[in-house]
Amino acid sequence: GLPTKYITPNTCDESEDYHRILHRRYRNWKESGYLRKNQLWQNSVNHKMIGYIFARSYGVPAPDIYACEPGGISNLPEEFPNSWGNFVIKPLDGFNAIGVILVKDNQDIFTGRSIRGRQDVASLYQAKISKKNAAIAAGTVYAERLLEAADWPGSNQLQREAPADFKFFTFGSKIATCLIVLHRKTPRECMLWVDENFNRQDQHGCTWYNPKTGKDIRDFAELQRSHHLWKKCGHIPEPPNWPKLVSTARLLGGALGVHYRVDLFDSKGGVLLGEFTPFPALAKVQCVVVRNSSGVLDPCTLGRMWKHEGLDDSSHAVVQRMKQNRPPEMLLRYFQMLERGLFKNDINRTNFEQSHLCKLAMLSKRDFEEARQAESNAPNQQLAAKNETAQQQKTY
Repeated sequence: GLPTKYITPNTCDESEDYHRILHRRYRNWKESGYLRKNQLWQNSVNHKMIGYIFARSYGVPAPDIYACEPGGISNLPEEFPNSWGNFVIKPLDGFNAIGVILVKDNQDIFTGRSIRGRQDVASLYQAKISKKNAAIAAGTVYAERLLEAADWPGSNQLQREAPADFKFFTFGSKIATCLIVLHRKTPRECMLWVDENFNRQDQHGCTWYNPKTGKDIRDFAELQRSHHLWKKCGHIPEPPNWPKLVSTARLLGGALGVHYRVDLFDSKGGVLLGEFTPFPALAKVQCVVVRNSSGVLDPCTLGRMWKHEGLDDSSHAVVQRMKQNRPPEMLLRYFQMLERGLFKNDINRTNFEQSHLCKLAMLSKRDFEEARQAESNAPNQQLAAKNETAQQQKTY
């Protein structure tokens, strides 16, 4: 059931208050002028296709993509090919699993409804997605391979469930916590928060924040009205592939160089990227509450790490350091376009660029490596051509 003590008072100083630091980032990063001024390319891996390409450029695989349609559901196949087998349909701009359909044996795992083509998807979206979230379903949708969860004795995962989701809170290459979601969208759904050694960090409740009011939530009745409450998992043993999950999160977090949530899946095919999230839970909740050396409950671990690692991206010095941490060449153009807000302001350009990103994300491993190498060599080739031209002009 629910934790005995569901709400822990937030006693953190503002400089170490994770909720408020994250909410400040959210406000800043949602302003295109702020992103242009500070050239914060890290914001752009929040775009799922760019996130996939970014991870693959560091050798971390993502699920195989079968279709990616900027035109929305209407551009999906009338009948889904048998070659897809079991697959997932997702809206590109989705969150909280809204619009996610897990298709196994031609049925949606969550509802049991038959899914054989785009009309079935449209009907399910119409029935399940509220008017408030209708825009999510109207945008780019993609279909990817449904992952088969790796064996995890003691986790009680069932074959017809979504695989466990490992959400690592990284500060550069350091890991503060991992939120693990099991049995998603079933009556058994539960969560646990652990450190990199798989020690539980969620035994003393959570701190909650209301971004709309800018105030902490201390009343359980208010919490029930404003937030989705989840069950805490009982004892869960460490998964066999935990060291690989941790090292992968470290690798990707270090490549970004700032605070990010790195979501991973542990499948029978190995560790794969889920997505990158710069605003975990929109700053509403964190459950890392541990006892300090004096035996006092301390809810400030995440905020303190953000502060002590010097990664608060509202700091001018940190912004300058972030600029120097350049993305892979093959993604630089898309990072720059997203930072300028071009995807949102020009629908024709949006569809063209989204389509190109889709194609890049769908490349086979070999073709992807060739494309990455070509992009990496391009600046050197341009420089060589420029030097050759200058030399010819000097000669004549």
